[in-house]
Amino acid sequence: MDLKENIMNRVRAHYNEVYDKYGNRTIGVFLIGSQNYELDIETSDVDTIAIIMPSISDITFLKSPTSITTITDRAEHIVIKDVRLMMKELLKGSPNILEIFFTDYYVLNQYWWEFSKLIGNRERIAKINPNGTLNAWVGIARKYIKKYKEDIDNFTMKDAIIILRASEFLKNYFSKGFTYKYSIVPTYAGALRAARRNNSSVELLYYNIDLAIPIIENADIGHLEPNLTGFGIVIHTIDEIVRKGLERQILGNEG
Repeated sequence: MDLKENIMNRVRAHYNEVYDKYGNRTIGVFLIGSQNYELDIETSDVDTIAIIMPSISDITFLKSPTSITTITDRAEHIVIKDVRLMMKELLKGSPNILEIFFTDYYVLNQYWWEFSKLIGNRERIAKINPNGTLNAWVGIARKYIKKYKEDIDNFTMKDAIIILRASEFLKNYFSKGFTYKYSIVPTYAGALRAARRNNSSVELLYYNIDLAIPIIENADIGHLEPNLTGFGIVIHTIDEIVRKGLERQILGNEG
């Protein structure tokens, strides 16, 4: 079994685990993490986000939208999120939730074919809140830049890769105008993957980090126009999904 097949099998296993608990309220399960950035190695964890429909009782009794993390018997993580919370995070431009629309590894419940509209319009959706997305990438990277400058003895290869990924994304997506799908994979992903696999010293990346830091620190936040078409697609599609989901539950057609 090759690496890609193994990843997909693990995603299917996660889907089955979520489906066993939530039935047809399970919309889909989507891979998150290093595999999506072509930075994974043989020992990389397989973690996912599962999107679920709220139940009628969730809405009737004003329960907070589900957002929990479960750990599988292989110590893999499944983050389970209510579709309404997913929408909220999308509108904020959250890179963590945007990632699920750009992975090649996912299982979508055919019961929720409407969700495929979001996947099909992912590049528009990625531009709903570009300032929020930019701010999030910069915020994450600055945390590790601070560690690089102030706690170098505990600075790791993983920390370095986060900084380099952020600078590559900012340069390719916001400066050069490449697609989101293209930009989440660092230009020199192969070299970074080899460094991880060979357990190379993080010191080998110090020069690249020094070049990356100004790109992150000089990012121009606050002057990007939102994509209103993407905004409309998200609002309309999530509204359609929730309405149909509640109707199905009322009619007893929900698993």
